[in-house]
Amino acid sequence: MRHIPGAVDVRVQQAFDAPTLHFDIDRTRAQYVGLQTRDVAQNLLVSLSSSFQTAPSFWLDPRNGVSYNVAVQTPQYRVDNLQALQNTPINNTSPGTQPQILANLVTLQNTVRPASVSHYNAQPMINVYAAVDGRDLGSVADEVYQRVNALQKEVPRGSHVVIRGQVETMRTSFIGLGVGLVGAIVLAYLLIVVNFQSWLDPFIIITALPGALAGICWMLLFTRTTLNVPSLTGAIMCMASRRPTAS
Repeated sequence: MRHIPGAVDVRVQQAFDAPTLHFDIDRTRAQYVGLQTRDVAQNLLVSLSSSFQTAPSFWLDPRNGVSYNVAVQTPQYRVDNLQALQNTPINNTSPGTQPQILANLVTLQNTVRPASVSHYNAQPMINVYAAVDGRDLGSVADEVYQRVNALQKEVPRGSHVVIRGQVETMRTSFIGLGVGLVGAIVLAYLLIVVNFQSWLDPFIIITALPGALAGICWMLLFTRTTLNVPSLTGAIMCMASRRPTAS
């Protein structure tokens, strides 16, 4: 897309190299000491970000009657290195279970992950943003569609490319205005039928409308004006205003 004339600021918004600590829980070791994967994940979640998201707690102040959120977690200054994180205590409420530390139950891996994951129709997606400068949106969009259609065969199975943004709004507006243009011609014809009390004479008169459309196209070409919403609206008004009256 960067090689398309008029397409500027083409970029991928998401960052794919965010440093990440991946903890792989040893299920066999956890089960041996009487713990489950849920216990390890829940204890680590509560220690790092409290349990407010999963089991919110509130305290009612008897003096003013206001409820306050209660969030208990390990202070960030206590988790200032990797060893402190691995020393996070893991336990559950079952009797006879001895508390463990996180390092005894998981395997740590340094990896990279996307910093943020966007979704479209419940599917993860990669956003490729682009703007238009020096050309009209329709011309740039047509070339983008050509590039995308040429790459459809190389897209992995289960993946697809969708073009969204102002292009969708533009095409929807053009379809609606095109229907409005046809409706204006039909309306003008029916009004002439009512005036002339005939179906043939208005049809002869309505044949002058292609000349008006040709004049609109020539004027747009002469003034170097693109086909847009204002020009289509003007065409509709031109078609709807051609209603000669019977004398």
